[in-house]
Amino acid sequence: AHPEAARSLPWSWKIVCGANPAYDAFPAQHQTFYPSEKAPTSLWYDPVFKVETVDGRQVWCKRHYRCTPRSVEEDLRLPDGSSHGAR
Repeated sequence: AHPEAARSLPWSWKIVCGANPAYDAFPAQHQTFYPSEKAPTSLWYDPVFKVETVDGRQVWCKRHYRCTPRSVEEDLRLPDGSSHGAR
């Protein structure tokens, strides 16, 4: 959904499907995004995922990231100037 429209929709989460080798390698995971109270253009991202160690144990890992807007190279921008999916 469009970011502005998403603010007024009657749910607090969304599911996105797609192949991403960075995440598909984990047998179980959940990801939480929420706005920063101090920086209106930033989001916090808290993934929790299960990994299998080299000795076969199943271990849950947590991370905490702050996501901020960044400039994107012109050749990676879409015609409307957005950068959805740019890396």
